[in-house]
Amino acid sequence: MESKESSSKVLVFAAACVGWIHDAFNLTIISLIAPKIVEEFGVGNFEIGLLFSGQFIATFIGALVFGSLADRIGRKPALIFSVLWDSIITTLSAFSPNFWFLFFTRIFSGMGVSWGVGYTLIAEVWGKKPKRRGLAGGVLHSTFVVGFVISTVVASVILPLSLPYGSWRYCFLFSLFPIPLLILFQIKMRETEIMVEYKKTVEEQGRQIRKVPILNVFKKKEQIYFLVVSAIMLWMSQLIYHHLVDFGPYYFTLLGSEALGRLMVLLVGMCGTISIISFGALSDYIGRKLAFFIATIIQFVSLSVFIYSVYTDSLQGIIIAYILFGLGQGNAGVQGVWLTELFSTSERASTASTIYSFARGFALSGLFIGIYSDFLILSAGFSPAFAVGVAMSTAFYVCIPLLVLPWFLPETKGKELKSIEEENLLK
Repeated sequence: MESKESSSKVLVFAAACVGWIHDAFNLTIISLIAPKIVEEFGVGNFEIGLLFSGQFIATFIGALVFGSLADRIGRKPALIFSVLWDSIITTLSAFSPNFWFLFFTRIFSGMGVSWGVGYTLIAEVWGKKPKRRGLAGGVLHSTFVVGFVISTVVASVILPLSLPYGSWRYCFLFSLFPIPLLILFQIKMRETEIMVEYKKTVEEQGRQIRKVPILNVFKKKEQIYFLVVSAIMLWMSQLIYHHLVDFGPYYFTLLGSEALGRLMVLLVGMCGTISIISFGALSDYIGRKLAFFIATIIQFVSLSVFIYSVYTDSLQGIIIAYILFGLGQGNAGVQGVWLTELFSTSERASTASTIYSFARGFALSGLFIGIYSDFLILSAGFSPAFAVGVAMSTAFYVCIPLLVLPWFLPETKGKELKSIEEENLLK
């Protein structure tokens, strides 16, 4: 029995990881091929920023759809269908005849992102044994870096090739890689016990699950408070992240080294992996709040170095800042599990998905940097590289309130998840 339970955990964990890896590949490959898109369609920073931000905004709509599906029907079907959707729509981007076709395929593919569903699966599998839940969440989030690495390798191998219709198009075709695994998960994977118990209890009580489960949150002031504070906290966290990462490869291209830009993506990913796993595990010992806070301090230092390096034109300093920034990504290893512990089974997936997607989608870093850098070029006569660097460095000012916000949420370390929960975490 124990062996069967362990195998089930491994399969569920693998499915959640595949979802995150695929999301990472699809959302980051676009930043690596951005210079080729500029060249192909003759667009500028504004259009590229619109492309980055548009796909993330679309994840908010997808979160409501697939998050609700996960809370109503089950975590398993929601995860499988969302990844399948993302795979197919992203593949269509390879056949873009113009920029706007590419833009809309990215919008629709963004709707398939399944962050919160994956975290819900992990949280519930470790629902009654929370001792290592933070570590599990950290490992899950770190697999985003695997997608990062895959996209970097694909771009590094494919882009230099001379292929018909443009080598950048072929990068999108790799989006189909999860499909064989999705078939395996459909056949072998089981629904989480907590979700099965929840649906059974609801049925026995003669109740119906709401079509939009996230609306359950608005029944209690405590839950509304958690929703607002955690959404703002994650929004700021994502704003900082995407300020430095989305335009990163393009920024290094402007500095004269496209290859260095891809290397920085890889280095940030590797450092991020170490940090995310470490701080996820650390949060199981010192708590979610303190672990998040320490990681954010490291980000604050990295952003200070970045600003100084941009204004002193120090390429070495910028490289150091990016490496430090990767090490400061540990707060991302804490926030996912923390979110799922704040909300009940009835709305856990839709709430976690919606908050995550709101944070990422409405960070609007790409759009902001595109508009602000163009403004600096036209109004102040800045060089494109300096203008983009200055725009990216505004992330520093967002990091200051992010050091404070975690202390406004309750500590949830060691919380046991139940199918039906009524406890007040603010007490």
